[in-house]
Amino acid sequence: MIEINGLTKRFGSNIIFENYSATIPDGVTCLTGPSGSGKTTLARILAGLENAEAGTVSGVDNNVVFLFQDPRLLGWKTALGNVTLAADPHRFPSAQAAELADSFLAALALEPDDRNKYPAELSGGMRQRVALARAAVLARSIISSGSRVSLTVLDEPLKGLDQATRDLSIQFIRDNLLNNGGSIIIITHDQADLSDFRGNILHI
Repeated sequence: MIEINGLTKRFGSNIIFENYSATIPDGVTCLTGPSGSGKTTLARILAGLENAEAGTVSGVDNNVVFLFQDPRLLGWKTALGNVTLAADPHRFPSAQAAELADSFLAALALEPDDRNKYPAELSGGMRQRVALARAAVLARSIISSGSRVSLTVLDEPLKGLDQATRDLSIQFIRDNLLNNGGSIIIITHDQADLSDFRGNILHI
């Protein structure tokens, strides 16, 4: 469970939120609200990627998995290389890491040829699925170390996907990212996402 107390965040004169408090339970929470309301900013603060001007956050350690809206893939590595990079080398020897990454990409319907392409050669939907596979490998690494994932953030994980790919990605998320312990925050303003993930709903 994550406790947020008196959080204030500003960008210059723009107040994103002020004296904001909330409790986020373990399990799935859909964080929703209009564009610009501070959903991503709040998630970044919870994950330790952004500082707040005031307030406290408790219940989150360093075992965080964060799927950004932008896939943020390394352009000089293949799809497979990007996903393999997330595996802890102390837990997964290189061959085992590549095998795990390959299996996740296959589960997300990336063909063998696509897995060896560079990000610039992939469609937007493919890049999004590569990032999703990378997040799942990171989660698996944390769990293999004997820890639990204290926070998983999926920022608009289904945005722009066609229905078939969306359905596939939802199942992948359920299988690999929703049962790792801790709080799972899914950022969305899509009503279909709220129905598909059936979590608590937090408006901001």
